[in-house]
Amino acid sequence: MDFMLYFTVLKVLSSEHRFDLLISVKARGCGPPPEITNGNIAGGSEEQYQHGDRKQYECNMEFKLVGSKEIECVDGQWSPPPSCIEDKMPCESPSSIPNVALHQADQTQFSHGDEVTCGCSDNSKQMKIKCSNGEWKPFPLCADPSPKCELPMGVEFVSSGQHPMSKRRTGFHKVIHYRCTSADKNIKQATCVSGNWTPEIECPAEESVCPPPPQVPGAQQTTVGRNYRHGSKIAFSCANGFRLIGAKEITCIEGKWQSPPQCAERPCLPPQPVEYADTPRLENPNLKIEIEGKSIYLTSAKFKYVCHSGYMLNGPTEITCSMGEWTSAPECLEMSCGRIPKVANAQFEGRTKKTYEPGETIRYQCNAGFLIVGSPEIICREGNWTAPPFCEGKGGKCGPPPTIENGELLSFRKSEYQQGTTLEYKCPSLYVLKGSQYITCTDGQWSSPPVCLVACTASEEDMDRNNIQLKWSRESKLYSTSGDYIEFDCKAGYVKEQEPSHYRVKCVEGVLDYPRCRLGRSCTVSMDHMESNNIQLQSHQSRTSTYHSGDFILFECKSGYRQVSRAEKFRAQCRDGVITYPTCQKSWFG
Repeated sequence: MDFMLYFTVLKVLSSEHRFDLLISVKARGCGPPPEITNGNIAGGSEEQYQHGDRKQYECNMEFKLVGSKEIECVDGQWSPPPSCIEDKMPCESPSSIPNVALHQADQTQFSHGDEVTCGCSDNSKQMKIKCSNGEWKPFPLCADPSPKCELPMGVEFVSSGQHPMSKRRTGFHKVIHYRCTSADKNIKQATCVSGNWTPEIECPAEESVCPPPPQVPGAQQTTVGRNYRHGSKIAFSCANGFRLIGAKEITCIEGKWQSPPQCAERPCLPPQPVEYADTPRLENPNLKIEIEGKSIYLTSAKFKYVCHSGYMLNGPTEITCSMGEWTSAPECLEMSCGRIPKVANAQFEGRTKKTYEPGETIRYQCNAGFLIVGSPEIICREGNWTAPPFCEGKGGKCGPPPTIENGELLSFRKSEYQQGTTLEYKCPSLYVLKGSQYITCTDGQWSSPPVCLVACTASEEDMDRNNIQLKWSRESKLYSTSGDYIEFDCKAGYVKEQEPSHYRVKCVEGVLDYPRCRLGRSCTVSMDHMESNNIQLQSHQSRTSTYHSGDFILFECKSGYRQVSRAEKFRAQCRDGVITYPTCQKSWFG
């Protein structure tokens, strides 16, 4: 099913948790801009706006705009909007109207709203009239003793020898200048004599011709021509992925085209589920709508996928709605297993590999003098091995103690240990010992040994690759033990690409999940903003108009003005293409 969809993309400002007192709080966004009387918001209005966004106003007809036509969202508040006041025209003297006499003969200027008393020259009637936007209402009509003349069709009135009124009131004209609306554009003269034009007004009939047909985005014209006369038709067809809304054909009627159709992109139905993946997260909820109880997703809607534990994503992490279809979805593949678990006093069958495919099986066999306890086989499932068995020594004695990666035993190893023997392990510098540092021989089996967690290295190469740097250190490399946190910040000119919590990273067994920063948008200083805020660049400030994201811009009040914004606002920072301008106002002593 195809749908005609109209929608507004909301700009959503994510709330960010403060985690560092040295980072400025993100400026708040604004709701819809305020409405104004006798005017409207150019381009329409949305529900939310970001800090620094601007909107313009326009007034209705017969109204003029007072104040700045543009307002700006500044830290959750819109700047004051303009006003629309009546733009009314004055009136000419009623005495210029044929056969009308004005009682206030000495008055020559008449403004909108003025009211006067007048009458007909023959004293047939008296009336009060009021000036309304350049016209007298009610319009004073007095009998003209001479018969009136009417303008025929196809004639354009130019001027009158007695009173410049519109062609609807040609009965008051004595001598007029006109031209034909057809091909003959010469200006001619005619005089109204006893209800007839002298010479007679004659204009050839004009054939209506339409301009080139309107362009429809996403559509092609199936009929092409140059001369579009009355009755000409143009047909439209939409490109693939678009649906025609409206009549596919329009006609030229008396010099004007009928309303053209539209080509709207098709929406997407809900995507198919991906096996072994969590429920996908919709990245832009404002692009989801409900129609007849069904969810429909608009163009550019995105879903992000995360696989279940033990599965890895193969393919793109996101799918996007485009022309009614979703881009290719990923798949979640079962993860392989790492090295085989070591079992004290046992050997396993098969060769050693770095990784083992899902479903592979390994079989253990205890050394001489030991009995196997549990299943002798382990299976690779969802990236992990099933529980291994253990080998129990006869007579309560234990074999050699287990070795641990990156750690060592604090005594010489022996082939056999008595019941109750306790041994100790240690880890090297920058490694963290997890678990008990001691193991004990009980009924022929050693207790679980500890693990030495490897340290993390924050290298300059990895940080350069992600456009980040250490927040609290200027070293090019940092070592951290497992479990510790390392804080990162964006390099100069770059901005954060993820939530603030991603920039405080935990070292997990030698692995750091680095955050990312992207190149920030540069800022251009607006002369209009500085003028309206009564500010200028500080005298010692570089006179360039473009600044990189993160750069500071120093402002000061113009001469004769004083600061309204707080002092720190005059050291503004370019933040991803946005400048928050300070404000000054006229000094009391200026």
